[in-house]
Amino acid sequence: MRKIFLLLLIVIMNFSLWGVHVDIPQTKELVEYQQSDRGSISIEFNLDGYEREEITKDGTKYTRISYPQEGKLLDVGLPDLPVFTRLIAIPDQGTPVLTISAENSFIEKNVLIYPQEKILLE
Repeated sequence: MRKIFLLLLIVIMNFSLWGVHVDIPQTKELVEYQQSDRGSISIEFNLDGYEREEITKDGTKYTRISYPQEGKLLDVGLPDLPVFTRLIAIPDQGTPVLTISAENSFIEKNVLIYPQEKILLE
């Protein structure tokens, strides 16, 4: 009986630790290459959602935002946010020009992002 109770308690704790998936309606891939020729490339980024987890540490309520299978910056103390990276080959000739435009965006207000903690090595 004691083992069953302990197992049930562990299962309940695991469910309560999971974050919530915030869905952003999207019909496109996360990263799409729209146009590419010898002189230019056009890339479209389409966020389809993210994981959101509320964490309380030392009496302060934080929000941790993550995205499955994407990286993180490991700078201790900076916001612990997902990093989306893709490799693009640029020829030696010419000068790269980067233009960023946002068609659809939203801002979450009154959110304190959880800071990146120091990674402990064994």
